[in-house]
Amino acid sequence: MPGSPSWAPAASTREYGRYSDMRTRNGAGHSSLHAAVTALLDLSELTADPRVLAGAVAAKFKDLVQVDRCAVFLRSAADEYRVGSWAGRRDYTSHLRGMVNGHDPFTREILERREPVVIRDSRTDPRVAQHLETTLRCDVRSMVGVPVVFGGQPSAIVYLDDEGTPTRFSDVQLDTAQEFAALCGLLLGRRREDTRSASRPPADSPRNLELATENLGRLAQRGATLGEFASAVAATLHRPVAILDSAWREVATARPPQGLRRPVGRLSDPLVRAHPRVAEALRHVATGETRTLPPLPPVGLDLRCLITPIPLGASPWGQIVVHEAGRPFDEFDRQIAGNAALRIGLSLSTAHLVATTPAELREALVGDLLCGRVANDTLDRRLEIAGIADGPHLVGVFSTLSSKTAADQGRRILDRLAPDGSALSTEIDGQLVGLIPLPPGATDGADTVEDLRGAVDAHTRRGADGEPSVIGVSSPVTGLRHIAKAYREARHVVGTLRRFANPRLPRVVTAGDIGGGLMFVSSADPADMETLVQEQLGELRNTRHARLLATLRTFLRTGTVIRCGHVLGVHENTVRYRLAKIEELTGLSVVGNPDAQMRASLALLVLRLRGDCEWHDPAA
Repeated sequence: MPGSPSWAPAASTREYGRYSDMRTRNGAGHSSLHAAVTALLDLSELTADPRVLAGAVAAKFKDLVQVDRCAVFLRSAADEYRVGSWAGRRDYTSHLRGMVNGHDPFTREILERREPVVIRDSRTDPRVAQHLETTLRCDVRSMVGVPVVFGGQPSAIVYLDDEGTPTRFSDVQLDTAQEFAALCGLLLGRRREDTRSASRPPADSPRNLELATENLGRLAQRGATLGEFASAVAATLHRPVAILDSAWREVATARPPQGLRRPVGRLSDPLVRAHPRVAEALRHVATGETRTLPPLPPVGLDLRCLITPIPLGASPWGQIVVHEAGRPFDEFDRQIAGNAALRIGLSLSTAHLVATTPAELREALVGDLLCGRVANDTLDRRLEIAGIADGPHLVGVFSTLSSKTAADQGRRILDRLAPDGSALSTEIDGQLVGLIPLPPGATDGADTVEDLRGAVDAHTRRGADGEPSVIGVSSPVTGLRHIAKAYREARHVVGTLRRFANPRLPRVVTAGDIGGGLMFVSSADPADMETLVQEQLGELRNTRHARLLATLRTFLRTGTVIRCGHVLGVHENTVRYRLAKIEELTGLSVVGNPDAQMRASLALLVLRLRGDCEWHDPAA
C-alpha cells in the first residue's frame, strides 16, 4: 500500500492465510451489527458518560468480531490516545493505564490508513517495539487496531486480540470491525462534547484555581506538614502525589479518597532515576524547571509524572511529583503543582529564617537539636522538612588534643562512615559534631562505633593532614528528642581526652569506655585527681605490684571472686589472697564494699587516662 513502511503487511489480510498455526474466526452478520448499534443507541439515551458508552462499545466489539479481549483508547484534546474501557475475561488494563498512544508506529499507521491494521506477532514486530514490556505483561500475541472516525477525525482506537494466542484474523472479521467502528464513530462523536470528566470542575475555571491556591496558602501560613500539603494536592487534582527531598527520599505521599490504588512507580528508587530518559528530565528539574516524564513500564513507571521543583533559595529543596491517573494532564494540574511547590518552599523557609538552602536547613536543625532548642511539639515537622529520619543515634564530637580544629578531618571521616549522607554534622564552638544513625535493630551502637574506628584508621592510612583528630562518642539514645543529652555526654568525653592529652589513648573513645567516672575526670582539679590516686592505690602503682593491680582491675570489672578467678585463669583462693594483699598495701577492702570499689575504680580510671596502665584490661 502506498505510504506504508517496507516491513508493513499488505492491506489485504489474505496474506495471513499461510500461517496455518493461527486460529481463524468468522465475523458477525449485518443483522448482528444492526442489533448492536440499536443497543448502543438505547444506552446513549440513558447516559452521556463517554466511559460507560466506551465500555459498551468494547463489549459489542468483542462479541461481534469474536475475540477474547477488546480495549478502547479515547482521544484527548492533546491528540493522545489513552485507555478508556475494556472487555474480556478479566481486567488487563492495569498495565495499559500509562500508555500514551498516538505517536508510535503502529498507531500512526492506523490513523494514516483509516482502516484495520494487523500485528501478527507483537513480540517481534518493530511497530510495537516501544510497548514490548506492556504487551508481554498483557500476554498479547496477535492483535488488530481499528480506528473509530467521526467527521473525518479519529475519536478512538480499538485494539482487539485473543489472550496469549496467535490469531489469523479473517477478512470477515476485519470487515465487521471496520463497519462497526464507522457506526460507533457516529455514536461517540455525537457525545464528544460530554467527554469532560465530572470528577472536578473544568480546569479553566479561575474560581477553582483561586480556591485551591487559597487553601494551599492557609496551609503554608499555619506551618502544615508535608503530608498535609500532599493530601491537599491529591484531593484537588484527584491524582496520587509524592513529595521528595533533594536526596530523592520520599517524605510524604497521598492519594485521592476515590482513586487509583495500585503502585504508581517511585522516583525514590535509584534504579528508576538511572534510566537515561529519567536522568535527562531530572537534570532539568535540578535547575528549577518543571518536567513531565513519559510512562516507562520497564522500570516500574506505568503512569506519566509531572515533576515540579520546590524552591528554597538558590537550589530546589526537593520536588512534588503528581502521577497521571485517569484524565490527561492539563494546565490546571501544572498551575496547582506549581502553586503547591511555591507554598511548600515558603513554609520551609519560615521553619528556620536563616536557612536558604536544603543543606543549611538540615544543619540549622542539627544545631538546634544538639543545643536543645527544638520543642517536642514542633520536632516532627522540622524533621520531616529537613528530611532527617528519627531513631537511635550516637553523637560524636571531633577535636584534637590541642586547640586546633578537626572539622575537615571529621567531615571526611563521616563521609567514609556513611557514604549515603545519613550522618549529619554541624560546627559548634569550633568543634565538629556529628549525628550518627544506628542501623535498624541496633541498640547498643557497638558495631557502629567499630565502623567509626575503622573509618578513622582508613583515613589515617591515607595520610591525613594536620594533627590527628580524637573523637568523643556518646552512649546511644533512642530518638532525636534525647540528642542534646547525648551531645553533652560526648562533649565531656572529648573534653576529658583533651585534659589528659595522652597521645597513646585510642582515637575514638566512648562514654561507655570511661564509665560512671566521666563527670569526675572531665571536671575535677588535676591535683585532686593525683591525690585520689595516691591515697587509694599507693604502692600498687609500683611495677612490682603489676599483678595485684591487674587483679584489682579485673575484680572491679567482673564483680565476684569466682568470675575474677575464671577470667584470670587462677583459683578463687588465689584471688582472695591477692585482694587481701591489696588491702594490706592500700587499706582498700573491695570485697562487699561498694564505697571502696567506687574509689578504686575512679583511681584506676585516672591511671588509664594518664597512660600509667593499659587502656583496655588485658584480661578482658
